[in-house]
Amino acid sequence: LSCSDDNTMILWDLESGKAIHHFKGHTRMVNHCAVVNENRVLSCSDDNTMILWDLESGKAIHHFKGHTRMVNHCAVVNENRVLSCSDDNTMILWDLESGKGIHHFEGHKHMVNHCVLNGHDEIISSSADGSIRMWDLNTGMELISAYHLKDNGYAMIKDNVLTDFSDNAWEHISFEGVDEDGRKKIFFFDEVME
Repeated sequence: LSCSDDNTMILWDLESGKAIHHFKGHTRMVNHCAVVNENRVLSCSDDNTMILWDLESGKAIHHFKGHTRMVNHCAVVNENRVLSCSDDNTMILWDLESGKGIHHFEGHKHMVNHCVLNGHDEIISSSADGSIRMWDLNTGMELISAYHLKDNGYAMIKDNVLTDFSDNAWEHISFEGVDEDGRKKIFFFDEVME
């Protein structure tokens, strides 16, 4: 599955290298695509929407409209819910069956670049405001915020580790551990890459 600045996604046959389906429905660049299950995929676009697609037919099932600026990324929570993040500084948790928003996550001061599920009930987000935040998936409440990124740094989160790609330095922040009061702690460490 690939997404492109030609406003489409393509499902490819890996053996033959031929396209199986062209997914057309967005009006601007498709930034990200994600697999929900063996029958459904999602796409996020600069047209401020996310679309749930049927893989077999190539047809749109739902258009998710709620963001006011481009949708940068999405994280599949389970077969019924997905989280999207946007240049409108927010994230939205969606019900995939109804196409309706469940929670709006607000707190970032600039575009939200990336979001990832942390366990079963927490979300980690990174933003161009130079922060990362941890949220309660079920309530939409912010649990932790940290400002450790360099100015104008672009961050990406994978396996609960955030990486800042600014100034050739990768700064890793890992969400692990608790303090003496049972609160989550954030551990910081730096590694300069050549």
